[in-house]
Amino acid sequence: MAKERLYVKMVCFGDSITEGYMVSREASYPTLLSRLLGVNCVNLGVSGDTSYDALKRLGELNEHLSTDEQVLVLIEFGINDFFMAIPAKACETNLEKIIGHIHSTGHRPVLLGFNMDYPGVPEWIKLYRRLSEKCNIPLYPNIFEGLSKRGGDFLPDGLHPNESGYSKIASGVCNFLLKKNLF
Repeated sequence: MAKERLYVKMVCFGDSITEGYMVSREASYPTLLSRLLGVNCVNLGVSGDTSYDALKRLGELNEHLSTDEQVLVLIEFGINDFFMAIPAKACETNLEKIIGHIHSTGHRPVLLGFNMDYPGVPEWIKLYRRLSEKCNIPLYPNIFEGLSKRGGDFLPDGLHPNESGYSKIASGVCNFLLKKNLF
């Protein structure tokens, strides 16, 4: 007997990394993840968005949460907060509100963190761990896991993945979700 899917829809709620900055929509990690898992995956990524911007976009997210079907929401915010020198605590508060909102609708949030070679990033790594534990949600600690600047996985800006990088992100997130028995 085939295993019934727990989630029939996924929403990727994030910034330029989720949007698929400078690559075709077909090469974004949400589109690739959709193919890998065989599930409808909505891309709600907006370049430049901070965690505060995400709070203002909860209405857009709600359109996809007003369903009886179980929805898995991948939350990927914080990188722009980091680069704009928004205090980590403010980002943490905003993310906690987003997570609480998703929980209140009866759906499942998953947090996607980041790790980069910049001073100050360790504080942000701790932020994601705290939120994961406090809110009892899965954490994929590093959206950039397995990507290499030397290996040609980034655009010339050194921050945004190229098609190869997005493919690796989709594969990493897919493996994480399968390992956590979310699919």
